[in-house]
Amino acid sequence: MNKKRKKRILIYILIGIVLYLVWSSFFSEHATMKHASPESGFKYYAGEGSEVIMVLEGDESAYVVGYEDKANTSMLFYKKDGYWRLASFPIASFKIRYLDNDGWVTFSKYKDKDCYVEVYPSRGEIVIEDSCGSEFVKLPNERYFYAVIKDYDENYWVSVNGQKISENSKVNLFKGWLNV
Repeated sequence: MNKKRKKRILIYILIGIVLYLVWSSFFSEHATMKHASPESGFKYYAGEGSEVIMVLEGDESAYVVGYEDKANTSMLFYKKDGYWRLASFPIASFKIRYLDNDGWVTFSKYKDKDCYVEVYPSRGEIVIEDSCGSEFVKLPNERYFYAVIKDYDENYWVSVNGQKISENSKVNLFKGWLNV
């Protein structure tokens, strides 16, 4: 093996180590932070001035909805060893599906066990129903609706003003923006 090749391999290894250290230090804090409650975790991540509006609880997780700098935000937490931790990929999944009337539906799942649905219809009359008969809770003075789906399966759907949406619905990001 010549010297140039050895040098190049050493550089690649060093770059890999540096990238790994940067990645692990950035993400390890969120993966290892323990909180006494989902509310305390939300306040930690959202910062001072944040406000918890509601907590929806599943069997193994909780979905916290609140305000961060006057903007609506939500976070998914799971319980492990008596503490709450911020859920992220790969144990959690988040999918957004867009409505024909310029709104959206967000599906947030923890390990395919607990599913939380957020509906934001941007205008018009709001009639929401789903395949499980869930009760959707509306945020005060907002157009956001939330539900925890206890009996979630791959056939689950939510209907917003008659438009059925599922987690596997086709996504058209430009519908309503480019008149497609």
